Amino acid sequence: MKLKDIWKEKIVRKRASGTKVKVFVVFTTFVLCCCTAYYFRKMLYVETFHTHLFYVPIVLAAVWWRWRGVSVAGASTAFLLGFHFVYRFASGAFLLDISRSLLFLTVAAVTALLSERLEALNKRLEELAEERGAKLDALYDVSKRVVNDASLNETLDAILDTVCKTMNIKYASIRLLDKQRNELVTVAVRGFGKEYWELRDRIKPGEFGFDQRDKTALDGRVHYTRDLRTRNFPEEVREQIIDKYGLKSYLTVPIKMQGEVIGVLSIATTEYKEFGEFELRLLSALADLAAYAITKTTLLEELTEVKMSYQELFESAAEPIIVLDKAGRILEVNKRALELSGHSKEDLLGKSILDFILEEDREKALEVFLKAIRGEDITSLLRFKGRDRALIMEATASCVRRPSRLRPDDSEAVVVIAKDVTEKKALEEELKKAYESLKRAYARERELEALKSNLITVAMHEIATPLTIIKGNVELLLNGSPGAVNAEQEGRLLSIERALRRLSRLVNDLRTVAMIRDEGLRLDIKECDVRTLVTDAVEAVRPMLKQGQQLEVTTPEIRLRCDAEKVVHALYCLLENAVKFTDEDGSIKVTVEDKEDNIEFCVADTGVGIPKDELPKIFEAFYEAGSRDVNGYLKHRQGIGVGLFVVRSVVEAHGGRVWAESEVGRGSRFFFTLPRVQEA
Repeated sequence: MKLKDIWKEKIVRKRASGTKVKVFVVFTTFVLCCCTAYYFRKMLYVETFHTHLFYVPIVLAAVWWRWRGVSVAGASTAFLLGFHFVYRFASGAFLLDISRSLLFLTVAAVTALLSERLEALNKRLEELAEERGAKLDALYDVSKRVVNDASLNETLDAILDTVCKTMNIKYASIRLLDKQRNELVTVAVRGFGKEYWELRDRIKPGEFGFDQRDKTALDGRVHYTRDLRTRNFPEEVREQIIDKYGLKSYLTVPIKMQGEVIGVLSIATTEYKEFGEFELRLLSALADLAAYAITKTTLLEELTEVKMSYQELFESAAEPIIVLDKAGRILEVNKRALELSGHSKEDLLGKSILDFILEEDREKALEVFLKAIRGEDITSLLRFKGRDRALIMEATASCVRRPSRLRPDDSEAVVVIAKDVTEKKALEEELKKAYESLKRAYARERELEALKSNLITVAMHEIATPLTIIKGNVELLLNGSPGAVNAEQEGRLLSIERALRRLSRLVNDLRTVAMIRDEGLRLDIKECDVRTLVTDAVEAVRPMLKQGQQLEVTTPEIRLRCDAEKVVHALYCLLENAVKFTDEDGSIKVTVEDKEDNIEFCVADTGVGIPKDELPKIFEAFYEAGSRDVNGYLKHRQGIGVGLFVVRSVVEAHGGRVWAESEVGRGSRFFFTLPRVQEA
């Protein structure tokens, strides 16, 4: 039943039930007033109090029956005057009763007049309520159309029909905003002919004066032009639209979606019309319905696109994907799963996933499925039955929950994303075997390293003692303590002494390596002058310079906290290598630079250089660059390759960094940095 019918039925029932009650109330009160008057005047001789009670039935009758209710006032007057003539009261009381009777009639007339006007007002309100009920019924009808999945064009046409019907107008339109082109596009029209579409199909907001209201409606507010003649329009618009259809007023209402204006609802009237608050609210409600319909259509289009994209991604995924229901039945599989398994989609859909898993893995697969249903994301290796072969798959199962109060049984699905690791597992077995082999080789290398360390220790102890004895005897012979030696004997003794010094250096190098490996370096940090450090190292190596070699030193005055003895030894090792691998006419250069937080040392030479593939290894213990005779490198080799190892150990103990740059045949540059501040 529509709202206006409900309203009419309610009014009829109210009037029918109220008439009998009104007659009973008026009659009863009038009788009571007469009885009260008789009692007070005849029995108690009171002449005034009882007359005021007659106003009750008089006013009630006048309110309920208007001018017909004046008869109650006449009856009250007749009762008073008749009562006076029957019992012959004093003349003063008679005049008073006449004045009261006139007052009764006056009150009845005034009340009837006011009641009549009130009834007219109520009737107008009923008509207005009926009219608004009809409009609300129309709004309800178009709302049902929107909800019942009507197409967008049908919905917009229905909205314009409702606008024209409820507003009693002929001309209306809906335009949507094309943001990319900044144009208002007409999508629905009522009342206008084809010339409207030709002129107003696409318009720029504010392009013509006629569209200024549309432009202002885009600010989210309702705008009204009472007289279109006050605005300037292009001639064709005025002739073919405004004058042809006799348009007078123009109203625009914004269409909003999530607070953003997406279009306008426009109406035009052929008379100067004022719109009330209810009408404006009704138009706003219809505009909201249009926005809802547009939003719904947009969302449905987006949902369709997302669904298509999802299906495309699902089918084109590089890994097999299987979707299961709560019972473990296969709902969907993608193309990759079909390719790997060799099964067709008809073979899989509706079947239990356990039917396609090897029997020994089914218990584990069931556990994975149950954990996924409980909301856990779990990964496990499972062996699947392919059509032609067994597949080892790394399956990740997760539960997808879709909120649904209407269909809770369909609200959960398990998505299994599998990865074929059959070949990977075979490779892992091979890698495992290779790892075991490498592990054994590493253990063997550690054993050899331990043997090397033991050999170094034994060599130091076994060689150092006889070396000291031989060195002491050679010095005694050279001093002539046992007796004088001839020139030939002295030359041989000097050769022995040089060999002993070289052997002593080798023993000292071994001792240094053993100490660094076993105990590490212990630093004695003190404040030093960098120039003094470099000078001490240069002076120590100067006697080793070959004839024609040039040694250049550039050191600024810098204070540095470090272990002076060990830094000097590191510089000495670098200078010794530079002298050793540089020819007689070559040059050696030592520079020091202040790099803010660090001090950078550099020893450069013009020697034979180092092959690039050997640069990463030169700072390792017992590694001597030039294992191949590159550019005559082998003829310069002396020692056992521990000098650069010592340099690296000293620098790293200070928290610095060491590196080298070299090119075969053009020389080398060795760098190391020391932090400016060292902890004591």
